[in-house]
Formats: sequence, C-alpha cells, structure tokens
Amino acid sequence: MAHIVKLGALTDELVTLITSYSPQSDSARFNTCRETAFRALRHSNYNRTNQFDIEDRLEGLDEKFRVYNEDILADALKERLQKLPELKLKWTSEILHLLLELSNKPVSTSRVEDLELVKVVGPKIQPPLKWRDLVAEDPLLREKSIWRNVDFGADSSDDDGLGDDQSELSDLTGSTGESSLDDDSVRRPHHFIVNTLEEETLQKLRKAQFWQKLPSVNGVQLKTVRKPITELQAVREILFMFNGTLSSLFESDSNDVRIVRPSKSYSLKHLTTEGYDMLMETFATQGSASRFVAPTKDVVVSLLSLQNEVAGFTKPLDRLADIIKRVEHDPYAHAFRYLEFLYDETCTSQMAGDDDIFVVVPHILSRERLVSDRHDLTSTTDERSLYYSLRTRLLWFYYTLYYYLTFLVLEQRSQKMHQDLREVEDIDAMIRVHTLFAKRITDECLLGSKLELIHKTIIKILDLGIKLEDAQAANALVDREAIEPTTGNYGSFLGVIGSTYTEKIQ
Repeated sequence: MAHIVKLGALTDELVTLITSYSPQSDSARFNTCRETAFRALRHSNYNRTNQFDIEDRLEGLDEKFRVYNEDILADALKERLQKLPELKLKWTSEILHLLLELSNKPVSTSRVEDLELVKVVGPKIQPPLKWRDLVAEDPLLREKSIWRNVDFGADSSDDDGLGDDQSELSDLTGSTGESSLDDDSVRRPHHFIVNTLEEETLQKLRKAQFWQKLPSVNGVQLKTVRKPITELQAVREILFMFNGTLSSLFESDSNDVRIVRPSKSYSLKHLTTEGYDMLMETFATQGSASRFVAPTKDVVVSLLSLQNEVAGFTKPLDRLADIIKRVEHDPYAHAFRYLEFLYDETCTSQMAGDDDIFVVVPHILSRERLVSDRHDLTSTTDERSLYYSLRTRLLWFYYTLYYYLTFLVLEQRSQKMHQDLREVEDIDAMIRVHTLFAKRITDECLLGSKLELIHKTIIKILDLGIKLEDAQAANALVDREAIEPTTGNYGSFLGVIGSTYTEKIQ
C-alpha cells in the first residue's frame, strides 16, 4: 500500500512537470493523463539498467571521439568517468543511461567550452579588512589619543574621596609589586607584542627574521643563492639545536630524528662557503652525538619505579647489614654467630625461593674454602710457574707440528695428486702418480729410514707432555685429598648447627 501511495505522488509530480496540467487548472485532463501514466507505471516491470552495457556504450563513444580526431572530448569524458566512483551513487548506471538517451549527435555538437558552463561557481570571497584601509577612510584613527580610556568621573565632586583612596591604593600596590618582584619574572604575553604600525619597529622585526629574506638582484629573487646571516643569528640557532628545539640552520633526518644535518640555504658574509659548511657540519655532528643519549620518548619520573629497580641490587646488602646489626646487639656475640646467622639466612632464602639471597649468602659461607685453595701451603708459586711454562712450550710445539703435517704436507700434496690424476690417460699413469704421492708423504712426514732419529725425538717430546699432564693430575688429586678433611669438619660443624636449630624448632 505504501508503494502505491508513493508511486501516485510521483506520478502526479511527473504529469505536472511534463504536461503543465494541475488539478486546479484543468482537473479533467490532469486526471486522464494521471490515470494513463499511473496504469503504465504500475503494470509494467522494467529491469534495472545493465551497467556493463552502459560501460560498453561509453567506451564506444570514447573510441568514436578519437576516430573523429576529438581527443580533447575523449580525454574530458574519460577524466569524468574516473571521478564517478568517488561519488558513491546508487543510480550511477541509470543516470548515465538517461544522459546517453538524451544525447543528440555528441560527436558533431559537443564542445569542450560548454563544460565551463556546468562548473559550480563558489561564493565570491571578499578581501579581509585591514587596519590601513580603515585609516585611509578615517584619518582620525591615526591619533593615539582617541584610544585612551576616558575618565567620566574626573569632573564629578561626589567621588573625589573614593578616587583618592583608589589612587593611593594603586600607588601602594604598584610600589609593592616593583619592590618585591623583578621585572623579568612578571612579564606577560602582551609585553612581547611588536607594534607594527611604526615603520622602524616593523623593519627591525623583518631584519630579525632572516629565514624569510630571499637574496635579490634588481628586484629579482634568487632562490638558489644562499641567505647571508650574522654570527649572532648563527649562535642563537646553534643553541636552539643543542637544546633540542627546531632551528632554521639545521634539519633532522627523515629516517632518524636523532641525526642532525646542516641546511645548505645560509652562509656567513665574512666566511667562505666551504668553511661555513665545515663549521656547521661539526656542530651538526656534536648535536647528533648529544641526541643519541637523549630519550626519544617522554619518560615518566617515578620514585616508586626507582625504588623497585634499586631494591633488586641492594636487597642482599640489606640482609647482610641486618646480620651485622644483630651480632653487634647480641650480648653473647662471638665469631661463630656470623656463621649461624648466615646459615639461618641461607635456609630461609632457600625455603622462600629467594634466588638473589640464596646465591649471595652461600658464596660468603664458602669464602673460607676459596681462601684455603688460593693460599694452600702444599703448593708454591715457583712450581706453578714452571708447570705453566712447560705446558705452554709443549702446546706450541704440538700446534706447530700439527700445522706442518696438515697444511704444509697433506693438503698441498693431496691437491697436487688430484691435479695430476685429472691429466693422466691410463691406469699405469695413475699408479705412478699415487706411488709418487706416497713416497713424498713418507719423506716429508719424517717416516723414512733416513729421518728415523728426528721421528723418535718428536715421539719422546710428545711422551714427555703426556707424563707432565699425568703428574699434574696426580698432584691435583693429592691437594684435593688434603683439603677434604677440612671441608668435612666444616660441613659437620654446619650440620651440628642445623640439628641444634631443628631441635629448638621442635
């Protein structure tokens, strides 16, 4: 039902637009046209426009334009068809179909100039109202007295007492402010406003903004020529760069903001271009180096986070300091109390799963064993030095012999044999090559009868190395057996302490 009502309203509007009949002007004809159109629209089932057919017709029209040498029209049509998807219209195909049906000889009657008529003309923008325009219309605005505040109570006698009191209060406040605070500390934003109405002040402002001035010759601006600056301006920009703020003389790398590069658009008047570039490159290198240690992100300063980080390093020291205080306040303190407290702390940290304390405290308990290992009376420095000296020389001899046999003899002779085997043509030649290889290897590896004395000497030296290592192993075993009784007594002592504390707990 809603569809019929909507269709009827659209039919009325369509009949009125096409025939110019309305129910008020000619109701009979209007009703006749309306019923005819309504019946045709209601009982007809039209399918939607085939968008692929529309695309083919538009491509054919584009090709037809180009065949008739109307490339400008073809390019304009193609450009507008490419912009259609951006509009995201639901009835794009139907609209294009309607335009194609309404077109009449587009090749002969279409003109590019007609496209200017369909452009949307924006509203005319009025130029902004400027102060000099107002001054030109009204010269009285140039006088400064017109902007002064008017004191309407100056001629009144009723408020004389109040005015005097306020003036005295303002004088007192002003004198107090001047005496208590410095001028620099009470500056307001309006103190930095530059009065551009004065030509001299305006020129000073323009002169200070060196980055906006372009070099010119006879009024022609030279954009490729460097802008001259003073040393004061350069020093100020360099300090800005070191402070981490934006600077006109330096640019940040697009890939890494910590890297600073000098700008090639400026130069000093009394310095050559090469000298200026070298000087600025030095400052840029220093600025980049300083930015490498600067945080790239904002860091939240927190005492709690600092406390958590420091606590991980100072926790073992706090426990040891607590043990020392407990021993100092113990009325029956003695040397073994340290060992007892250390043993208690070791057991507590192990049961609590505190790895940091459990690693440190047992290390302190084993310090006595480490000291006894370092200062054992059964070994001397001279014997240890002699052992390491002999060991180093034997290792040098072994590695020299190993290098000689592997790299200088076996590798080179093997390569020579493989090269000769590639060049032989029969089995007999291969046998001769292999026989020659075996003979040379035997001679150079000191296995021949003439070099038997050298071979036996080398074997004896290697046997001496084996005997030296066996002697060192036996000596280490004796030292370990001598230390074990002391360690066993110490372990039994700790066991007694542990059993005593166990009985107390039970």
